[in-house]
Amino acid sequence: MRVTGGRFAGMRVKARGRGMRPTPDRVRESLFAILGGTLQGARVADLFAGSGILGIEAYSRGAAEVIWVDEDAGACRVIRENVARICGTEAAAGVVRSDVLRWLKCHRGGRFDLILCDPPYRKVRVRENALRSIARGDILRPAGLVVLEGPAGGVPAAEMLETVRRMKYGETEIAIFRRPVPDED
Repeated sequence: MRVTGGRFAGMRVKARGRGMRPTPDRVRESLFAILGGTLQGARVADLFAGSGILGIEAYSRGAAEVIWVDEDAGACRVIRENVARICGTEAAAGVVRSDVLRWLKCHRGGRFDLILCDPPYRKVRVRENALRSIARGDILRPAGLVVLEGPAGGVPAAEMLETVRRMKYGETEIAIFRRPVPDED
């Protein structure tokens, strides 16, 4: 698996192994083409980070800061290795080992411009709960985006967030949501 664009394009990313389901190259290329200029200087969270590829792609394309969150110790070790080798050791400090749903409830480190969320495909409730926590919480800036990946037909609608776009790539579905900007009176 390789970084598909930006300053680190072509660099190899190691996956942890059995049970991993990294987002395919063509899906990442398409997604990041859609996100385009929204990444410049952005603060990004990569939830259920796995190999860290989505956050690395965001960093490669201009994100100022990325936080990678995964509960698996082996995944976090691989993410740290990938991030340190590709993005630098300073960026690797952004790897957090935590249950993502707990992290979403407890995070007090500021809001994000973009949240990349790729929970395990079989964990439907986890996907729904993560999206609900993001929508109801104070973790996403106004006009901030959430990218939710899941199995085709298995990505829920988001309460309190606007649907920007939905795309299907074979067995994968990607939905992009936006937090509305509050009316200024």
